[in-house]
Amino acid sequence: MKPYATYAAEEFALDDMFMRWIQHPEDDEVDLFWQNFTRQHPYQQPVIAEARRLVIECSVPMPGALTHDDMSNVWQRIRVSLQELDEIRPLQPNVKTVVGWWYFGRTVAAALGLLLFVAWGFWISQSEHLKTIRSGSAEGRVVRLPDGSQAHLQPNSQLEFAQQWVDETPHAVWLQGEARFSVVRRPKTTTFRVHTSDVTVEATGTEFWVGQQAEGTRIGLQAGNLTLLLNDDERRVTMNPGDSLEVRGKLVFPLKLSVGQLNKSVKR
Repeated sequence: MKPYATYAAEEFALDDMFMRWIQHPEDDEVDLFWQNFTRQHPYQQPVIAEARRLVIECSVPMPGALTHDDMSNVWQRIRVSLQELDEIRPLQPNVKTVVGWWYFGRTVAAALGLLLFVAWGFWISQSEHLKTIRSGSAEGRVVRLPDGSQAHLQPNSQLEFAQQWVDETPHAVWLQGEARFSVVRRPKTTTFRVHTSDVTVEATGTEFWVGQQAEGTRIGLQAGNLTLLLNDDERRVTMNPGDSLEVRGKLVFPLKLSVGQLNKSVKR
């Protein structure tokens, strides 16, 4: 099962089963699952409420995909609105600057709000279906993620992620198998997340390795800092460079292995 216990609102909003719950509440089986989940994870209720709002707002049908011409039309409307400011004629010359800047600020704020809403709707529409990349049985694969980060998949591994990312929401991937990640530095408000069946790994500008096995998930940190969110547990575990840990359910075990040794030990 997916690690819903550690999901952010945006990650819920991208999940197919969560969207079905919001958009088709008459589905008794899906409704029962989410009702049970909210009872078992009460600390996630505010997050689910925010995710519900996002899905409802972005479920309004859009008049087609946003093409280059569509975006050009949006910018043209903004430019026209700004040009109309020249028609303002204050009654007194000494308040011209103040009034002009007030109208300018109001128009720019409205324009930015429109752009953010359009961008969010476009992101949701493009991200409803996650992109899935798999490596072969004998060879690994290098995956370039939407923000420029890289994932080096080991053989027999799989990575899922949304096709469009924005800095205001977590950059999330779902891993089955093993991979080494090189995360580019982004604004402090942006979090990079790797979800496995046992744990969610949070990173910013970090080099680390994650290996999922039947008995648990192993994590090795080479550079930067990591925070682990244990599934079905509110604890947060911090890792420093050189640390390696194994997560089994709610248990965390330190490993005396470097990232390179950890990689080799799992391959055996």
